[in-house]
Amino acid sequence: MYVFSSTIFILLMYHIKNTMSRKKFYIFFIFLLKLLFLLVLSVFYFLYKSKIFDLEKIVDTFNIICYNVSVK
Repeated sequence: MYVFSSTIFILLMYHIKNTMSRKKFYIFFIFLLKLLFLLVLSVFYFLYKSKIFDLEKIVDTFNIICYNVSVK
């Protein structure tokens, strides 16, 4: 599933890059990264506020995600 979604994302970004100018594409890409960051942050904030996870588990989970992203 991860490979499939990554492939779709790469193809979509390639298509968007070919249809936009370079400057607009970089602005759009930075916007998408910020949006993704805010989405992840809001999910962790919701989990913290709803008492599903305590702060230590959230930090551990976030560290695991960051490590997996940096290794791959």
